[in-house]
Amino acid sequence: MSDFSNIFDGVDASNADKAGYDNSPIPPAEYHLSVVNAELRTSKAGNPYISVQYRVEDDQPCANRRIFVNYSMGPNPTSRRISEKTLSVLAKAAGITGKPRDASEFIGGHVWGEVVIEAGSGDWPDRNGVKWVNVYEGQTNTSAVDAGSEYDAF
Repeated sequence: MSDFSNIFDGVDASNADKAGYDNSPIPPAEYHLSVVNAELRTSKAGNPYISVQYRVEDDQPCANRRIFVNYSMGPNPTSRRISEKTLSVLAKAAGITGKPRDASEFIGGHVWGEVVIEAGSGDWPDRNGVKWVNVYEGQTNTSAVDAGSEYDAF
C-alpha cells in the first residue's frame, strides 16, 4: 500500500496567486465554435434569456478558449427576433428538428461564427461576443450527454 501522508506538502493556500488563465478577448475573426453549455436564465429585471458558452475548436488560434453570449428572450421585439434567428441556427447545428424543448439541447452543436470584441463599460473590461453563426459543414452532432463528457468547462 502506498504512503500518501505527505502528498500535500507542496500545496499551500497562503502562497497561492491568481491562476494564470488568460481572460483577455481573443482576436476578432471567424472561428469554428462548438456549444459546450446552454441554459435558460432570468435577468435581474425578470426577463428570460438563453446563456450560451461557446468553445473555440481545436487546430485554430485560441483553441479551447470560451466565449459567453446571452440571447435575450424578453419583451423587446428586436432583441428577441435577433436571438431567435441565432438560436434557430444553433438548433439546426445541434441536430434539433422542430422546436427545442430545453436550452441544453443546443449543447454539442458546431457552428462557424464571427467573433468580435465588444467594448466594456464602467468597471467591465472589453469582452468577446459572437456577431453571427452558421452551421459548420461536415460536423458530427453529439448529444448533450456526450458533449458534456467530451469537453471540460475550463
